[in-house]
Amino acid sequence: MLTRTLPQSLAALLAAFTSCFTAPPCTLRYLLVHPAGVTRDAAIEALWSELDPDRGVAWFKAVLGNLRRALRPPNPATSPPSLGSSTATRQANPDVIRCDLWRFQHALTNAAATDPAAKSTSKPATLSTPST
Repeated sequence: MLTRTLPQSLAALLAAFTSCFTAPPCTLRYLLVHPAGVTRDAAIEALWSELDPDRGVAWFKAVLGNLRRALRPPNPATSPPSLGSSTATRQANPDVIRCDLWRFQHALTNAAATDPAAKSTSKPATLSTPST
């Protein structure tokens, strides 16, 4: 009997853990793309615009709770949380979470600040894809 319940329990645990990462569009990715934070209403509108407002709020709270549990630090009593929230915004904590996008944006900003050619143009730095 243990062999039957163990795989079901593992499957349920895996589903609960991955649901917040695999549900398109992904809430964690959305928070990472908005490092300054987002309002609850803006996130709900962007992620689940098809839901009625009450259901969207409930879904957002559930997914955020799942993310917080999945990203919980080893010692929550002495470590800062991975996801922060104020009365107005929710955001990934840059002191805890490292994101390549943030490092790249920082590098672009530093390059623009130190490159004389970048200072003389009014266009912001953008990414382009090579022509084929």
